[in-house]
Amino acid sequence: MTGDAELKIPSLFINQSLNPDLKNAQYFKMKEIGLYPFTLGSITIQIEVVEYDKPQYRTLTANEAANLIRKHLNLT
Repeated sequence: MTGDAELKIPSLFINQSLNPDLKNAQYFKMKEIGLYPFTLGSITIQIEVVEYDKPQYRTLTANEAANLIRKHLNLT
C-alpha cells in the first residue's frame, strides 16, 4: 500500500488517514472485548479484541506489532 490510507472504525468513531511511516504512526488502544468491523482503504475486515489476563505486559511499538502479526499469520 502506498501513500496514506483511510482507516474507518465506525463503532469507535475513528475516521483518519494513516501515514505508512511506522515511526510516526498513530495508535489507539482497544479496551472493550468484541469484534470491530473496519475498513482500511478498499479493504474491509474486523479487529477481534480478546481478554488478556497476564499481570504484566507492555505496549508494542508499531514495528513490534507488525512483526507479531506477520509471525502469527505466518507471513515471514
